[in-house]
Amino acid sequence: MVVLKVDAFQSNYIRNLPLHESQKEMKRTDEYSIFEYHLKPEFDFEQEIFSNMDTMEVLEPQPAGGGVRGARPAVLSKKGMGRYGDYLATTIRTCSPTGST
Repeated sequence: MVVLKVDAFQSNYIRNLPLHESQKEMKRTDEYSIFEYHLKPEFDFEQEIFSNMDTMEVLEPQPAGGGVRGARPAVLSKKGMGRYGDYLATTIRTCSPTGST
C-alpha cells in the first residue's frame, strides 16, 4: 500500500486523472488530500511521484532497513527525497543512453 499527501492544487489533477485504478481519496482539506493506493510500486508510478515531489509527500511506506527493491524506502517530501531519491537518481543516471549524468 502507498499513501500520498498531495497539495490542494495537484489533488484536483489527480482526482481527474488517477495515478492508478486502486486510487481512493481518504481525506480532503482546503490545503491537501490524502490518497491511498493498493499496488506494488512500479517505475511509472515512482516516476510520477518523483516528478511531482514538490507537491506530494509519501506517508506510507515508511523508511525501512534492508534492500531498496524489497522495502521500497519511500521518503519523499518537499524538502528532499532521502535514500529513495538517491536510488532513483542513480537508476536514471545508469539507465541513460550515454551512461553519463
